[in-house]
Formats: sequence, structure tokens, C-alpha cells
Amino acid sequence: MGYRFLPRLLAHVLAVGALGLWAGLASAQPTPSEKARVAEMAGAISELMSSLEQRAADYPAFLDQLEQGLVDIEQADAKVAELIDQLRMATEQMQDGSEFDTAIDDYKQQTTALIAEAEASNNKIIKAEVPNLQGVLEGLNSDDEARARTVIEARNLIRTLEENREAIAFFIKADSVQRAAELIRANVVDFSEIIDAGKDVASRLLDETAP
Repeated sequence: MGYRFLPRLLAHVLAVGALGLWAGLASAQPTPSEKARVAEMAGAISELMSSLEQRAADYPAFLDQLEQGLVDIEQADAKVAELIDQLRMATEQMQDGSEFDTAIDDYKQQTTALIAEAEASNNKIIKAEVPNLQGVLEGLNSDDEARARTVIEARNLIRTLEENREAIAFFIKADSVQRAAELIRANVVDFSEIIDAGKDVASRLLDETAP
């Protein structure tokens, strides 16, 4: 019997027990305390049913999470390789002679030419822009130097990652295992709590229907 039929089966079992409880009260008008006891039992049954229905609804997503964890473990080595490849590509896009580096050089040349033009101009408005353009040129030079330094750091990082491929993949796998263990533990605890609640309901039914 599939998991999805459990709530329906339990409802049938509990309904049969509840009928026994009402049978004991059918011979006389129920007292307020008996009514309260029946209402309490019905509430406990309803809560148990709701818990089981919610668990049944959540179960597919839970299995999907466990499956994804196994996929992550299986693909850990490929993810590390992809990480290194993407970092290498980004570094190549920033290195000397790249299109980005060439663009920086072009803008430095354009800025230098504008500074010379402004300094030679008789227009006070244009000449007043010399300090601003000099600041722009200094910024471009500073950024170009930072680019070159960062490329060196990136190459060192790539080398380190290459040398530690196995360790990086290991930690990805270990993280997936830990996450799955937490999900499994939470699921087991939830199931145990539902069963404990069901045992309590069953115990009450037995007490009420006992001769």
C-alpha cells in the first residue's frame, strides 16, 4: 500500500474505534464531561490526520532534496573543474593584451590627448578641465596597475585550486552529506512525533472501549 493511502486507512481505523466509544454512550444522554471527552478525542484524531496529510504532501519534496544531494556529490569533481575553467577564462579576459587591457590603454591615450588639447586651448572653460582630466588619467593608471596585480593573484589562485582539486571536491561532497543527514534526522523526528501522537489516540480509544 502506497504512502499516500496511510491517512485514509488511519481514518477508517480511528472511525471504527470512535464508533465503539459512541456505542458506550448511546444508551443514555451524554453528560457534559462525556461530551468534552468525545470532543477532545475528536480533536486529537483531527490533529493526527492533519499531521499525516501534511507529511504526505511534503514527502515528494523531501525525496527531491535527498536526490539533489546525491547529484551534487556525483557532480562535485565536475563542479570543481568548471570553477577553475571559469576563473581561468575571467583571468584571460583581464590579462595584458586582452581586449579589456587594450581598451584601458586606448582611454589613457584619449585622456592624455584631451589634457594636451585643454592645456593648449585659449578657451578658459576647456582649460579649466585640465585638473579633472588629470584625475581621470591617474585613476585609469591606478586601475590598470590594480588589474595587472590582480591577474598575478588570480594565476596563483588557479594554481592553488588545481593543486587542491581533490580537497575542494571532498568538501562539496561532505557538505552534501551533512545537509542530507540533517534532513533525514528532522524527518525521522517528525515521523516519531506523529507515531507517538497516534499511539496516544489509540491508547485512549482502548481505554474508552474496554469492557
